[in-house]
Amino acid sequence: THGQAVCKPIRDSYGGEGVVLLTEDSFTEIPHERDFIVQERIVNQEDIRMLNPDSLNTMRVITYICDNQYWTAPIAMRMGTTAALTDNISAGGLCIGVRDDGSLCPNAFAEAKTDIYPEHPVSGIKFKGFRLANVDKVIHGAIECHKRTPHVVMASWDMTLNHRGEAVLIEANLTSQSVCFPQYTHGKALFGENTEKMLEYLKK
Repeated sequence: THGQAVCKPIRDSYGGEGVVLLTEDSFTEIPHERDFIVQERIVNQEDIRMLNPDSLNTMRVITYICDNQYWTAPIAMRMGTTAALTDNISAGGLCIGVRDDGSLCPNAFAEAKTDIYPEHPVSGIKFKGFRLANVDKVIHGAIECHKRTPHVVMASWDMTLNHRGEAVLIEANLTSQSVCFPQYTHGKALFGENTEKMLEYLKK
């Protein structure tokens, strides 16, 4: 967007480590010591962007297979709190629950989990009553992504909605799941009604 792109390592980029914003004049800054990809810089749809306009604010959607059906865990959204490019909670961002109808849970949390924010510290937007459009597209998109990898029982998809209201996949996490985010932001069990079945499966 506007001559900008994002360079990121292909794997092992926990917490946004190694993510670099490139402009037409800075492509010489692409790191050569590890494999990387270059992606178009995405602009969030307006209601997501309002929360913190400098970062790309993304949703962590965990999908899993139970009884031959695809399910989603409660959605958690990360938001930046500074002018940093990334929204990662480990880099000072916040995490908040997003209900399936797009409404936000009343409080966001910082990395310490004991730091509670009823409003965004930079934009001042109160979370209670704030609702995001097109979240159903994110849910549908995550499930469609999982259908392409049916050999994986559980996966985490970092997704967002762009300025056209389209669901966009940022990255897939197939070997490590941040299961704490959806649970403490929603106050609900990760697998909901499927908890007992999934715990039995995981024991095996």
